[in-house]
Amino acid sequence: MAEEDIQNQSVNGGEEQPKENTEGLPQSQSELDSIIGKAIDKALKNNDKKWAEKTEQAVADAKKEAESYAKMTQAQRKNAEIEKREKALDEREAKLNHKALIADIQADLTEKGLPTVFAEVLSLLKDNEAIASATQEIKDAWDKSVNDRLKANARQKTPGTSAESIHVGSSLADFARKNRIIK
Repeated sequence: MAEEDIQNQSVNGGEEQPKENTEGLPQSQSELDSIIGKAIDKALKNNDKKWAEKTEQAVADAKKEAESYAKMTQAQRKNAEIEKREKALDEREAKLNHKALIADIQADLTEKGLPTVFAEVLSLLKDNEAIASATQEIKDAWDKSVNDRLKANARQKTPGTSAESIHVGSSLADFARKNRIIK
């Protein structure tokens, strides 16, 4: 192996050539640029295709709505518009109520010393009594867990009855006598 390296250096003028272990990797910047360019083109085409499908769907929906409005009388059109607006308002109101519920739950969790990450999950219950009950259960479990950890960390090992522990008092007195400095 070393002889081959020496021969390669002498043949190539002392310059070491990279070995061809790069399987499928671009060998130059231009190859890399072309690969990246192709990937970008493909992504753009897919994005354009999705956009075209969305716009076609929106046009088809608008067409259906226009056809249905064309078949309606003036009073029916008014009623349909009112229903459409009411539906949009109901959706907005539901979103606002959901945000307010989450804010209330977060305030309650903060007041009880709990993390607010539980608010979104608790909001799925949608019943104030169920939310309060679940919050209390979380608080109890949280406090119990914290107390158990504190107790485990604060627990001391029981003193042993080995010979070393029995002679601690005398060894301490001996130590004090030995180290007493009188001037």
